[in-house]
Amino acid sequence: MSTSAPSNGPGTTTAAAAPDCFGDAERVCPKDGDGFFQPRAECVGCDWVRRCLQAALEKAGLMRVAPESAAAECGMMRFLKRWSAKKRSAESGVAD
Repeated sequence: MSTSAPSNGPGTTTAAAAPDCFGDAERVCPKDGDGFFQPRAECVGCDWVRRCLQAALEKAGLMRVAPESAAAECGMMRFLKRWSAKKRSAESGVAD
C-alpha cells in the first residue's frame, strides 16, 4: 500500500501511479462493527491515503468535494460586478 507517487511539482502527483486499490471503499476503508469507516493500517502510510479516502467516500456518496475554482469564481464575479458598476457610472457621468 505504500506506493510512492511521483511528483509533478509541489503537492501534485500523477493519477497513473495510483495503486489498484485507489478509491475502493471496501478495500481501503471497510466499516467497523459500529458502522464507521476505518482506514486499514496498511493504507495509513501510503502516499495516496488522503486522495484515496476522499475518492472512496465520494464514490459511496458520503462526501462531496467542492470544486477548487468555486472561490475563484466568486471573487471574479464580485470583481466583474464592481467593474461593471464603475463603468456604468463613468459612462453616465460623461454623457451629462
